[in-house]
Amino acid sequence: MPLVLAPLVAIALGVLFGFGLGVPERAADLHFGRRVVLLFSGLSFAPVVGYFAWSVPSWSLAYVYDGEHLPSAVSLAAVIASCGLLWGAFEATVGALADGRARRALVAGFAPLIVGVGILAAWGDRLWLVGSHAEVRGGFSVPTLGTSATGIAVLGMNVLLGIAASVALSALRSPHVAPAPKRRPNMVVRGASRGGEPRALEPARGPSKHRPKDPTRSRR
Repeated sequence: MPLVLAPLVAIALGVLFGFGLGVPERAADLHFGRRVVLLFSGLSFAPVVGYFAWSVPSWSLAYVYDGEHLPSAVSLAAVIASCGLLWGAFEATVGALADGRARRALVAGFAPLIVGVGILAAWGDRLWLVGSHAEVRGGFSVPTLGTSATGIAVLGMNVLLGIAASVALSALRSPHVAPAPKRRPNMVVRGASRGGEPRALEPARGPSKHRPKDPTRSRR
């Protein structure tokens, strides 16, 4: 995924995950959703965006700027900022759903996709080429995504990202049932207190199946 599209995709995914979780009934559900989003951002989204930002930096920037001269710290900050947008979009969507503003959240999810389509329409011919900034902007003959190892990496990384997003969304939509607390047996007092000693507590027993003997009845 190019770095120029990462913030837009991050916002769209955050909104999608927010709708997947919905309105949490308990605080534990919200904490669980946050953990899922955090794991997806750190283990799937950031590695995919970061890989292209460092391996083909000029392509990742759609050849708008020469990525070879871009400091690694700036690329790292851009990747972290994209992950932060994903997290923020998730939190904002959950809050909007809780306040009954689902339509606004839906619009916020579609808006980045529309902008992304516009970027692809404007710079799609550049993103189809793989080369240095000087080669592409100078009009030299360079390989395309379909004939280069970068194209295979783009396809494989996007497939893995889609699978990870599907797993995360499935986890968010699944019901989260907390285990029932263990019930302690009822305790009753046996014996009287003598000399200030505490009374002994024993588990209460159920009703006896045998009738107690009548002491007034004499033996025959």
